[in-house]
Parts: sequence; structure tokens; C-alpha cells
Amino acid sequence: MFKLISLLFVGVLAQKGYALGQYVPFCAPGDSECFIVANIRHAISQSGNGLPQLGINSIETMSFKNVTLSQGLFNFVFPRMKVLGSKDCILEDMDLSFAQSTMSLTLECPMKITGKYKFSGNIYFYETSQEGNYVIKTDNMRTTINFKIDTIRGADSKRYWKLNVLEYVYEPQEVLRIQLENLFTGEVTKETPFFSPSTGDWWPTAAKTVEPLVSATVGGFHGFLDAFFQRVPLEQLSSQILPRQTYKARVPSFSNLECFSFNSVSDLL
Repeated sequence: MFKLISLLFVGVLAQKGYALGQYVPFCAPGDSECFIVANIRHAISQSGNGLPQLGINSIETMSFKNVTLSQGLFNFVFPRMKVLGSKDCILEDMDLSFAQSTMSLTLECPMKITGKYKFSGNIYFYETSQEGNYVIKTDNMRTTINFKIDTIRGADSKRYWKLNVLEYVYEPQEVLRIQLENLFTGEVTKETPFFSPSTGDWWPTAAKTVEPLVSATVGGFHGFLDAFFQRVPLEQLSSQILPRQTYKARVPSFSNLECFSFNSVSDLL
């Protein structure tokens, strides 16, 4: 009954325009699941601000180097990449399984990725080499990330959680705009498939273009959340609501991270 009332109260706050990250829930003493879920939700809501009280930087903006994608007939290199949107992410769903030691998060975020690219390979049976600026943008990228949770002992002998990415899936809920200067400009939607108009299997093919970009972003989010768990002992995470902080300015973002190389769309972190 208490949880139902709490959910209704959160709904009222949301309707009145309050940010859920500012809402401090009440958990009954001994309700470990309530404390853990509340603290995780708050941490995620602050990914765009950072958690300076824990020494965790913001992931708005994320900057990466040397993101590459090889697909046999062509090769993309993104020497520099900047990702915006994490500060406006919404946590749509969270499934925490203590029995299986897993956690699933579904996020909906606007996404804007900019930088420079280098392309070499075969387009329509012609060899070509191009480079230029690029912009990839959507108002809503829905991403579900499945984590495995390991419990480890820290140097202080306290228990901490460590996250490992099992898998993730992503798909834009709004138009995906792709602009590759000197190479391609267009929009990707379910109504106007990209690359495979006859099959109806529109997204797996289009995903090849944005796979390394989304994957790097997932890596940044994973790093943020894993840092949170490694700074907060499980005993504290499960027994109290962690202090909230009023943010006046964002903490400097992650930058210049060496990234990943992908040989297929199915490659994971």
C-alpha cells in the first residue's frame, strides 16, 4: 500500500513539472530493495551533472577518439567524436533481479553526435575515399542495457557492486538524421527505410552506421554507473537514501577516451 501511494505521489510531481531526480523518496527501515532502487534512479538522473560529492564526472558532454567501424566492403574512422544528450535522458524502466544478479535499464535520450569522419571503401561498386564533418541526431534514442552484477570486497573490506555489460539493444523512436559531409545526407525512419527498402528489416542495416557511436556512448554510461557503485558500499546503498546535492555548474566531462573497434554490429563492449 505504501509503495502504491509513493508511486501516485511521484506521478503528481511529474504532472506538475518537478524533475524526478529532485524527488527524495521515503523507504521504510529494512526495505533494502527500496533504498537500492531509489539510489540508482537518483544516480542515473544526475549523469548529466555528475556526482561531485563522490568524485564522479558528468557524461555531458562525452568526447571520444579513434572510433572505427569495418564492414568488409568499407571502413569508417571517426578520429574525434562528441556526444550530447545524456542530461536529458529519461529512465523508462529498471528491472533489478537479486536472484540472478542482473539489472536491466531502458533509457530514452535525445542524441546528437558530431565530429569528423574518414571513409574508404566500395559504394555501388565504385571505390571511393571521402572525409568531412558529420552530424547524427535524433530526438529519442531508446536503449536497453543488460548488466551482470558482481559483488566484490574493497580495500576497506566492505562490499561493492561491479557492473559488466551483457548486451544492449537500441533503436530510434524518432527520425534519425544522418549527415556525412561529401558522402551521404538523409533520414532514417520505420516509414522510410534506409538501405533495405524492400525487406522491411530496416533497422539492423541502418544500425551499422551508428553502431560504434552508440556503443561508445553505452561505454560512457557504463563507466559512470560503475564508478557510482564502486564508491558506495552495498551496506550504505541498501540502508539509506544518499545525500542529494544542488548543482550550480556541471563538472567537467569525460574527454579524450580511447575507444573501441568493431568488426560487426553484434560486437559488444
